[in-house]
Amino acid sequence: MHSPTSAKKVGIFFIVGMVILGAVTFRAEHLGRLFKKHNTYNAYFQSSKGVKKGAKVTLSGMDIGTVKKVVVEGDRLLIAMAIEKKIPIREGSVATIIPDFLFGKSYVDLNLVPPTRPVLPSGSTIKGIDIPGLSDMVVRFDTAMSSLERLVSEDFVHNLAGALKRANNLLEGMEQGKGTMGRLFTDETLFNDLKEATSNANVLLGKVNRGEGTLGKLVTEEDLYKDIKRMTANLTETVNGFRTIMPHGAFSSILYSSF
Repeated sequence: MHSPTSAKKVGIFFIVGMVILGAVTFRAEHLGRLFKKHNTYNAYFQSSKGVKKGAKVTLSGMDIGTVKKVVVEGDRLLIAMAIEKKIPIREGSVATIIPDFLFGKSYVDLNLVPPTRPVLPSGSTIKGIDIPGLSDMVVRFDTAMSSLERLVSEDFVHNLAGALKRANNLLEGMEQGKGTMGRLFTDETLFNDLKEATSNANVLLGKVNRGEGTLGKLVTEEDLYKDIKRMTANLTETVNGFRTIMPHGAFSSILYSSF
């Protein structure tokens, strides 16, 4: 039968062995990445959201590299990424920072693009998009709530109540036949007269469009219109001729005597 001391020793050796195995696996993974050939790509962001040197870079969730550095350039942050050379990064790729709220290890993720796009050479810049984080969403929610509070203020409620009351009074007046619209809705005779007038107007317009009647012929028959225009021009020319050859007083006397 094993003594308690022996059991403790076995437990300690087991724990130490697991720690050593984990450390060796972790180091082997990183050493393997060091010996792989990489291309470097850059992306600019307004906030790093916790991304640090050594953070992983993924392509739609698949590990393809690591973050080489995070530095400030002007009013933006530059994140340089070392990506396995065998992974083609194409035009149209977009980089986003994925926050890890559980372990606090944010990383960079690239999207997939059609394979027909040309491959970007090493050293190219990829478009970076800042996704709102939890703190940004809290600030926006607080701003939205403040706007909602102003919207439902006492003055707004009072004005809305007044507008609804006026609308209700207007509808009641229309139901009772008050005002032009009210009489139109409630007075059947007025409604019928309006309906008949509309019908007559439609009939008249139909005749005009078909060229029926004097007005219709004048609108639709171009020859009649030209004849009237020519007759008017001749009459004007004749009157002007009389005015030219006759004294002003005599012409006026003849003109007035004819009426």
